[in-house]
Amino acid sequence: MALSTFTFNLFNSIILAGVLQGFIFSLVVLINKRYKTTSTIFLVCLILVFSLSNLQFYVLDINLIETYAQFYKTIYLNWSLLIPTFLWLYAVSFIKPNFKFKSKYLLLFSLFIVSSVGLVAYKIMSYTGQSNAIIIGFAELLVAYGEYAAMLFNLAVVVYAYKVLSKTQNIYKKQWLQYALTAITLATVLWFVSVVFDENYYFLWILVSVIIYWLGHVGIYKYGILKEADQIHVLKYQSEKKEFKSKSKNKKIMAFEALVKGEKKYLDPLASQRNIAENLDLSPEHLSTLINQELGKSFNTYINELRIEEVKMMLKNPEFDNYSLMAIGLESGFNSKSSFYASFKKHTGQTPSQYKQSL
Repeated sequence: MALSTFTFNLFNSIILAGVLQGFIFSLVVLINKRYKTTSTIFLVCLILVFSLSNLQFYVLDINLIETYAQFYKTIYLNWSLLIPTFLWLYAVSFIKPNFKFKSKYLLLFSLFIVSSVGLVAYKIMSYTGQSNAIIIGFAELLVAYGEYAAMLFNLAVVVYAYKVLSKTQNIYKKQWLQYALTAITLATVLWFVSVVFDENYYFLWILVSVIIYWLGHVGIYKYGILKEADQIHVLKYQSEKKEFKSKSKNKKIMAFEALVKGEKKYLDPLASQRNIAENLDLSPEHLSTLINQELGKSFNTYINELRIEEVKMMLKNPEFDNYSLMAIGLESGFNSKSSFYASFKKHTGQTPSQYKQSL
């Protein structure tokens, strides 16, 4: 086939760029021991599935394969049936570091396996020139309803993943997965509209290309930040905790400071006035009044000052020079980049990076 018969345009060029990026990213992660964890392997599989799905439709779009009939007889496989499988495995293994793959999870692959067996049988039959009404009928069924099955499977997994996500206490992980699930839900809705109304698939394929880029780069970034935070945690607590003594004469404030400073509750991103008050058998309102009267500041100000001092301590310590600012912020009790940077600048007049450069 002559090159002039191919159809290249801006849209399918973006799609190809996304596909190539997905393959390159997956290769880099797989050969780098630093990233070889259960969750990142599932993330790579998810990105590869997106890439393979887009690649086969790219081949069709540029007229390398001229008709849908030829497309289904040659390269088509319903890779989209694996998207919810690897999405679920990635989400659960990311939330639960001790996740272990069990044999029952193989059922998640059953739809793809059944679909692939039927489609491969159809391809073999077409190539050999044979005809079997059962195989043809099954293949037509897979082509006609396979995408709907994948969409329903995808939405079911997203709903279940949100349910699992609601139980996690790690806000940083929670936020990232909420964004990822929202993006995939949006893609599924656009996918449904494209299939039902037979609209142009370019917007869907381009969105998938964006998701490939986003999942790859941001997903690995989030993994790196969390891994650094874990390393910082180990490094910080290799030595024994120092005994803490409150300077206040108020017994309730002494108990408050012993809990928050002595037991380092301020490092918990879920620490709130309500749960700290419950630990002290006080009402949140009474605790707030005590802190204002005895310490001259609000609960949030007190907690954030302790967290910022923790950050400053680590930034001054050469042992933490190789760790990112975000990882240090997470390990100091902040649960997002925005709250970390806003609080740090409010209390020091500088951003964390400016402070670090001034040392």
